[in-house]
Amino acid sequence: MDIENLHSGQEFKELPDTYTIFIIEKDFYNQGEAVYPIERINLATGKFFEDGEHILYVARAEKSA
Repeated sequence: MDIENLHSGQEFKELPDTYTIFIIEKDFYNQGEAVYPIERINLATGKFFEDGEHILYVARAEKSA
């Protein structure tokens, strides 16, 4: 996706933020949250990668009987 948003000569930091949204049938984290934001972390440093890419898992609401 990055190559489509960057022109020749532009810096990587000029990329717009992107969001990937997954609608999930069940709360597979079992924490009762409606939305789970996911960010990438550098495991060696513990710091956020801060690349402007964001992932959201949205749990579909259960219907009341």
